[in-house]
Amino acid sequence: MGLRKDHRPAGKAPGKRARPADGSPAVEVHRGTEAHGATHTLDARRPLRELYEVNQYLVDLLQQAARTDRAGVHPLLAEVRDILLRMTPESRARAARRAFLLVNMEFDNGTYWRQVKNPVRSESSPEARRAMFPRAAAVQLARAALTLAWYSVCADPDAARVFLGMTAAVSDIIGQLSLTDIARIAQRRFRDVRPRWEDRPDVWRKFLLAARSSDFRRALYANLRGLQLVGGPVVKPTTGRDVYPSGNSRTTPSSPPRNRTRVQRD
Repeated sequence: MGLRKDHRPAGKAPGKRARPADGSPAVEVHRGTEAHGATHTLDARRPLRELYEVNQYLVDLLQQAARTDRAGVHPLLAEVRDILLRMTPESRARAARRAFLLVNMEFDNGTYWRQVKNPVRSESSPEARRAMFPRAAAVQLARAALTLAWYSVCADPDAARVFLGMTAAVSDIIGQLSLTDIARIAQRRFRDVRPRWEDRPDVWRKFLLAARSSDFRRALYANLRGLQLVGGPVVKPTTGRDVYPSGNSRTTPSSPPRNRTRVQRD
């Protein structure tokens, strides 16, 4: 993912890894000394590792919500409840190990984030949206997702926009947030942290079914399909066939056409 390497000054101890009290993923920041202040040096290994952690927390929350028999259940849960209830810790872990974030928080909505960055005008969401998870859990998920987004954008904006499904305008705003801003936004906007594609239960059903299988090909195709959905034309599947093969059928990428163009030398 082309992240910048850690160039810490010789003799400087690494920065402390502080984990917030609510249990959301920590942000490890190494501070070097400059003539006019401190700079941040980012650990290239962290974004993907914490991506899995945030995805895992979301999948666990979805399973917990599926176990709750209450009126007004979210349509997504109603459609995939049967699969969620049968998922084991191993299959939930496989579902979390995707190369894209399963959580969305209006990352493709520049207007939303221009309002959010103003603390006076963002006391509450413009729409009275019902939270999908209990408040404490939603706040923790929002804070974890925003911390990951901030860290990833600071490390590699282009790659972050692909696996976060984030527009350039939103990444610019999130990259300027402080940790205090992130905590404030998570507390006030927790209703807006949602599963990605919450209106596409067909997508979630395929992802979760792929996670219940130990066939590595299904995991690969799930990653390709997810990246295609998140990044649009940035990532394309390698085959025109169904990205969720079943049975013993084998799908192989089609061979690229040979370049038969003759190069005329001078």
